[in-house]
Amino acid sequence: TTEIYTLSLHDALPISRVLRFPTAADHDCRLLPLPFSFPLGEHDFTNVYVHVDGVLGFGHPGLPEHPAEPPFAVRVPATHPATWLAPFWADMAIDPALGTALDPASGRVWTLPLADAATGATNGCVVAWEGLRVGTNSAASASFQAELRADGLVRILHGAFEGVEDPGALAVVGVWNAAGGWASSAFGSGLVVPGRALRPW
Repeated sequence: TTEIYTLSLHDALPISRVLRFPTAADHDCRLLPLPFSFPLGEHDFTNVYVHVDGVLGFGHPGLPEHPAEPPFAVRVPATHPATWLAPFWADMAIDPALGTALDPASGRVWTLPLADAATGATNGCVVAWEGLRVGTNSAASASFQAELRADGLVRILHGAFEGVEDPGALAVVGVWNAAGGWASSAFGSGLVVPGRALRPW
């Protein structure tokens, strides 16, 4: 088993671990170099696009079409180069009032490298979205994270959802594969349970 790393909103975090976005607001993304090679589908990736809206993009900074209702049978061409992991894809933003992603009270996205216990070599990382505002409700926030490992393991942990009665009804959780379509997804299905870890495969 591997450990899921969690931090509360008030835990100290080195500034170097907090990701800065162009406007620290809605729909932003930034490229994050990975300290290891991550296999996904038929490709290996050494960087990932981290979206404020709770998506990790591999191969392209854009997003696939957001499915509107089950069974999420949205398709892309088989030759499409991009693949996405959606730990919690929803309309979210870092509080623009503060204009920075460094204050945990405004929400922040951070990353943490993971090392092999036996060799000490970096073989994974955690990307965490912490206290991001959900939609237009300033009182609603979401915290969750994704763990990626060099052997292809993916784990998603949903943390605290403040002011959100049914997180699953607001978000897509799943994998968009390069061959086209969602491999798994949730939309009000009860899959989003605070404190529970998911493994897409």
